[in-house]
Amino acid sequence: MSRYKDLCKKKQLPDFKKADEVCKVVRIEFSSLKEGDAKKAVELLKNDEKKHIVSSDFKSSPFKRLVSQLTQTEINLVEKLAEKQHVDVTFDLLASDITIEGLPENVSKMNEEIQRLLHGKSTSTSSGMPSNWDMEAVKKNKWDVKLLPSSQEYKQVAAKFLRDAGSRRSQIQITEILRTQNLQLYKQYAAQKEKVQRELSTDPGVIVERELWHGTDKESATKICTSEFNRSFCGKNGVSYGKGCYFSTSSEYSSCYSPSNFDKYIILAQVATGRYQLGNSSTDRSNLPESFHSTVNKLDSPTIFVVYHDAAAYPTYVIKFSLTPHYLAGWI
Repeated sequence: MSRYKDLCKKKQLPDFKKADEVCKVVRIEFSSLKEGDAKKAVELLKNDEKKHIVSSDFKSSPFKRLVSQLTQTEINLVEKLAEKQHVDVTFDLLASDITIEGLPENVSKMNEEIQRLLHGKSTSTSSGMPSNWDMEAVKKNKWDVKLLPSSQEYKQVAAKFLRDAGSRRSQIQITEILRTQNLQLYKQYAAQKEKVQRELSTDPGVIVERELWHGTDKESATKICTSEFNRSFCGKNGVSYGKGCYFSTSSEYSSCYSPSNFDKYIILAQVATGRYQLGNSSTDRSNLPESFHSTVNKLDSPTIFVVYHDAAAYPTYVIKFSLTPHYLAGWI
């Protein structure tokens, strides 16, 4: 006899058939005189579950073409949303499609979230700028827009900064976060990113774009955001992995290249890293193979990336921060 109904009563589930919509896990025990009865009961329950599972895709979506342009950061965001909605999401970037499987209500909500994300990309593509930019600031040619600490955008950037800062994140004090709004630089970066994307069209397994850190000082941060990342300064902090612009997955590592003790600056950049190879001190743009777009410190899970085109990175955010004396004790 099945204990399924008894469990539902204990949890006050309104509907036996929809029990799985309320409970993530329900333990079911069977005891039977006949060996085959329990197996048949399990199969019946599985079939009943399948009746409630639906599938949705983006084959007929007006934003279908943008699916193949999703960045790794955006894919990670969708996967996190999928976990919250308790649905399975499968990406087929070659076919420019996304499949969602789960309970009807959850699939519908997930579909809306992805449509919203793709619509944002569509708005960005059609206007030539990201949809979160302040249009008034753009009209005034104001490149630095201060984020409000209470805004979701500020919280997301700050959270990533602290998460990537490792064990010393508790000693970091953020002073302000600026969003960089330089339309000319953004269009140059978008063009370079699109070029990398085209060159990797036959190799969909390669990540086109990454969010990486670049430590700097106030003067250099201003030059980068108003002009561009300049490879002519590449020798300032060494050229161990190539004569280009350096970025890291670790904000803790990059912050070491911000010389000030208390008014430190770090940039969170979008970087078209594309296909990479192991770098060395003699690598530069002239001898980097055409099929490669960057060099790294190690091929297995690299933490340092070097790019050789000034437009291969866009300074999305500038963070001004300080370190407590306890944090500095290990460095001075």
